[in-house]
Amino acid sequence: NQEVETECSPVSNRVCRCKPGYYLMDDFCDKHSECGLGYGVQTAGTPQKDTVCEKCPSGYFSNSSSQLDSCMKHQECGNGQLVLLAGSAYHDTVCGACEDFANG
Repeated sequence: NQEVETECSPVSNRVCRCKPGYYLMDDFCDKHSECGLGYGVQTAGTPQKDTVCEKCPSGYFSNSSSQLDSCMKHQECGNGQLVLLAGSAYHDTVCGACEDFANG
């Protein structure tokens, strides 16, 4: 999980760094954390720090685990559309027309 940043020379040691997607923790490169469902990336991981996740606030959602994606804003239903399923922290709002409702 490391790669060479600078080769050694007669006056300096080899310098290594963490590969992309990893960060340095206690002299080892650990994989950046993924933000799970209902959470988005607040601060992307760097070679020195892990990913910082945040719970999606009201009106936003995340339906995947990711090291990079922030929470996404719920869609707003357009004219002539109804909210068929209200959005949550885990999924987007589902919109549709009256015709989308089945009789019965």
